[in-house]
Amino acid sequence: MIGAPIFVYHDVVAGPEALAGVAPAHRPYVLTRAQLSAHLEALASADLGDARPTASTITELLDDPIDGRFVLSFDDGHESAYSRILPLLAERRWRATFFVVAGWIGGREALSWAQLRALADAGMEIGSHSLTHPFVHELSAADIRREFGESKRMLEDGIGRASAAATRPEPIGSSPSSATARSAPASPASSAAARTRSTRRVLRSSGELRQRSSSAFSPAIASRSPGCAPRMS
Repeated sequence: MIGAPIFVYHDVVAGPEALAGVAPAHRPYVLTRAQLSAHLEALASADLGDARPTASTITELLDDPIDGRFVLSFDDGHESAYSRILPLLAERRWRATFFVVAGWIGGREALSWAQLRALADAGMEIGSHSLTHPFVHELSAADIRREFGESKRMLEDGIGRASAAATRPEPIGSSPSSATARSAPASPASSAAARTRSTRRVLRSSGELRQRSSSAFSPAIASRSPGCAPRMS
């Protein structure tokens, strides 16, 4: 099995002033646009020997895990996925996977259905991050089926195409199987900003649970993007 990193992000704000106004509970999940841009530049310029850094979707990675391939994953479905993240990806012609909480679509500071369709039309993969964002270890089997079955149905109806991947919501630090790289406390603005993971579990619609990991990109992120120091756990 070829390991490949999956970098997990959530929300992106315009700049430091906007970041200062983010609620403390949400701040660990937020980067500024400049910080995300620095992360993308670090990935693009990573020295992988004979391999070329290649951004892909979750499905592409699992179907064809070639050397140099990595995934940018954005959770929850914040409006910034369309207004700030998509333009940065489009500049590089990179694809990514957006795991969306279906029940939040159209809500305050969340993606609209039109924006979600625009992401899909731009080549982004749309996956489920559940219906209401519960922590699945607290749910019954029936509730889990409802959360992911109903969210998959809503997403596919809303974007007019298949949604083949899903991931479960998790509280910070709750999953021993996930190696989480958090920002080092180099600056208050970027503390724990990305929740970047080098390992992530991904639930495909087939019911198969796969896990792939690699630290190949870690030196690039650590050296080129201030405040982000991946660690394996």
